[in-house]
Amino acid sequence: MIVIAALGWFSCENSESDIKALSDKNIQKDEATKVESFLSQGGAVKARLTAPVMLRVMAQARVDTPYVEFPKKLHVDFLTLRK
Repeated sequence: MIVIAALGWFSCENSESDIKALSDKNIQKDEATKVESFLSQGGAVKARLTAPVMLRVMAQARVDTPYVEFPKKLHVDFLTLRK
């Protein structure tokens, strides 16, 4: 029993630099394709956003704030209500 515990204790050893190298490479991104989104205010649609690709990057060690990017193109149609 002591031998098994000793093997378990000494078999899992990583240096801090190895752990940091693995976590630095891990970029968390959400990717969406053929995006269509609508913006509304007061119950009325004000704009329509379309994009072929949308990336949302999550907060991590190198990125303080999550952000959204449109790497290919972004098209926005602003809509006005005529009375």
